[in-house]
Amino acid sequence: MLLSERRTFLNSRGYKYSFIYVPAKDSKPTLLFLHGFPSHADDWERQVAHFAPLGYGVIAPDLLGYGDTSKPDSVASYTFKSMSDDIVEILDHLELEFDLDEIQQMTEKMAGFVMFGYMSWLGGEEDPHAVLEEHAKSAMSLLFAADRGAWNASIHPLGAMEQFVTEDKQIPVGDWYAPAMQDRHLEVFGTKDGYRGATRWYRMLVTNASLKEEQDDIADVKLEQPSLIVADAQSMPPQKGMLAEWVSNLTAKELDSGHWTHIECAEQVNQTIIEFIGTI
Repeated sequence: MLLSERRTFLNSRGYKYSFIYVPAKDSKPTLLFLHGFPSHADDWERQVAHFAPLGYGVIAPDLLGYGDTSKPDSVASYTFKSMSDDIVEILDHLELEFDLDEIQQMTEKMAGFVMFGYMSWLGGEEDPHAVLEEHAKSAMSLLFAADRGAWNASIHPLGAMEQFVTEDKQIPVGDWYAPAMQDRHLEVFGTKDGYRGATRWYRMLVTNASLKEEQDDIADVKLEQPSLIVADAQSMPPQKGMLAEWVSNLTAKELDSGHWTHIECAEQVNQTIIEFIGTI
């Protein structure tokens, strides 16, 4: 069952986007939630359930290649600028104000200059989507593992994730990833082409397909808008260090969690966002 009523939007590139949308009330701002890999809009359920009753608007799309959104085959469809423009189109369609420069300025810094081991497989020339779909429970158990050390052992080393999933290994899933969320995850990713678009993102990164269209602008990128990053202790130092170079008004909040901070520490994340909104 879907968390909230979905809307769909056909954009100028001919791609259908599926997204959760709750309109804002009482002049409250609208929050845009963009998921990672391998996730989907419904994984923001704890944020939607928290912010919507408070009057905040919420938008949570299945990003390109995920869930009920279009899954084009062309790697070129997944460049950051193109996908950023897709999101802007959704916001324009909903008649929400949005700073185009703000989201475009984020793209090059996220282009994957440091390639972790799992990226070589996920973004490899031989697309692994069918293997991930066949062994979706195995992949889910690793990516949402209860043991925070599992990633260092079986995701980051070169070839480790491919071996884990191909051998259909399974380890305990964190209790914070509730059974209903697990069922929905398998519904999204454990079917034909469930991972197909998601792996295209990594192919785009590995082949640097996004660099050419933005390389002329990245040197001058400076983000002055108030910005918030919430991350786990392992991710925070490198991310904060990278962001500090080009985000002048940055608030950083480090939480004791694994990678999926917004799920594992939902209440703390929600409260942090509320406090941040109160400062701007």
